[in-house]
Amino acid sequence: MRRLLFSVLFLISLAATPASEGPVVVLSINGAIGPATADYVHRGIARAQEQGAQLIVLRMDTPGGGVAASQEIADQVKWLRNEKGKKVVISMGAVGASGGYYIASAADKIYANPGTITGSIGVIAEWVNYGNLLKWAQMQPEVIKSGELKDVGSPTRAITPKEREYLQHLINQMFEQFVSAVADGRKDLTREQIKQLADGRVYTGEEALHEKLIDGLGNYDAVLKADVRPGSRVV
Repeated sequence: MRRLLFSVLFLISLAATPASEGPVVVLSINGAIGPATADYVHRGIARAQEQGAQLIVLRMDTPGGGVAASQEIADQVKWLRNEKGKKVVISMGAVGASGGYYIASAADKIYANPGTITGSIGVIAEWVNYGNLLKWAQMQPEVIKSGELKDVGSPTRAITPKEREYLQHLINQMFEQFVSAVADGRKDLTREQIKQLADGRVYTGEEALHEKLIDGLGNYDAVLKADVRPGSRVV
């Protein structure tokens, strides 16, 4: 999942339905996942709770984003299901990958289009080393730090072997958290099977269905027809 976070568009559609059915809430996440995404999802869930919603449809079109933000949203999805007895369904648009799939794996059901890009189970950290450019410009960075690893990942110099080992440890730890989250949500897959699929590659929706990473193929309208109860209305 990328370190850089971009702006996200978060929309909430809330429609009144018969009291016996409760409203259907649709939360749409577009773009990279960051702290703002988690905040908006939290607010959307709070509104859904106030309205007595029984079904939350998460419309997803995201390549992923921050690890912690994705974990926070996934935890909110699990809380809705396990503590509040709500149903959460994922509808993937063009992309629902990396951190997006992390979130999706916590839901009751995952739907995607045949050509949706999903999967990308893995973690990544990257930056550009422009130290040579500074040397060319005769600029010398100066760093005062409290510990050896305080400026790890500095873009002004190459990382040391110790720093690389340290960063790889962090990435591996977050990767294991990702695998555990998918294993917890996708009961038809063993941890070993998930690890075989978790080499960072993306899958089409068609491939993801074959690998049991999703539950069905269909667009947004098909998802609503399959999971929204008769009498409910979504705007």
